[in-house]
Amino acid sequence: MAEPILITGSAGFIGTHLREILTDGNGGGVAGLDLAPCAAPGTFLADIRRPSELRSIASSARPSTIVHLAAKAEVVFPFDELGDLMTTNVNGTINVLNAMQPKRIVLASSSAVYGNAGIRATRARWSCIHPIGAYGMSKAAAELACADWVRHSGGTAICLRFGNVVGSRCRGLVAYLVSHALAHPDGEEPAQLRGGGVVVRDYVPIRYAASVIKAATQISLAAGSSVIFNVGSGRGMTNRSVSEIVRRVLAAHGFKLAIEFSRPVAPGEARRLVMDTDTTARTLGLPAPPEDEVVAAIEEGTLSYLGRTH
Repeated sequence: MAEPILITGSAGFIGTHLREILTDGNGGGVAGLDLAPCAAPGTFLADIRRPSELRSIASSARPSTIVHLAAKAEVVFPFDELGDLMTTNVNGTINVLNAMQPKRIVLASSSAVYGNAGIRATRARWSCIHPIGAYGMSKAAAELACADWVRHSGGTAICLRFGNVVGSRCRGLVAYLVSHALAHPDGEEPAQLRGGGVVVRDYVPIRYAASVIKAATQISLAAGSSVIFNVGSGRGMTNRSVSEIVRRVLAAHGFKLAIEFSRPVAPGEARRLVMDTDTTARTLGLPAPPEDEVVAAIEEGTLSYLGRTH
């Protein structure tokens, strides 16, 4: 029998997609928790940085599983925002666990924990953790907090290290390029990108990412277990190749997109990152998405910001 699930950050990019697939057929019920008011039914309003707000919700909602998506999710942060980054991503995770006392937490971590991973696909191991920025460090610390909670509580934790998730209303590079094209539809001012167009990331469609999260809520784990999975395609794409996909879609709708790749890679930003997804596929029964699905998700993300669909 399905047990109750709470999604923190349920109004965000991943959360809105996930809530739909988890609600379908889940007799235990799915609730959301968000910082801002949300129209979706069964959504609690709370700030994960404020333990008192979480405790007031816990008195009426006792989820068996928490999918913890709520976080500061920008890789490059200005110095004066680093304190809030740590408070949200690390303390916020601890606050959620202390207040809600679930049986299981599924933590949305990030491939940023790996830093510059080199030319080989990186395995989901702690020996591979080398964050080069505060964001990656905050996610690694949140993973450690979950592992400590498991040892203390006897619960279970699944940490999912996401690549760059793309699809309808995605954030990051796709959103930036489309917003630039909307502001400069004739291509008279180029968009500014980094690293000579050879910055490599592991892009993953939102539907696949949501399916991995759903599987993580259902797999059988012994009490006191903490496991980690990479969530990606297992292939690298450069920021130039992603930009060309976006440019092609924009051109089909009458927009010109000029791009320059002369800016240096920012401090805390990896030059290359690709993840090994074999364990994810073998354990969860979800093979990595093929290249055409990744391209389609990038196209879908582009169209979503144009107000158009396939």
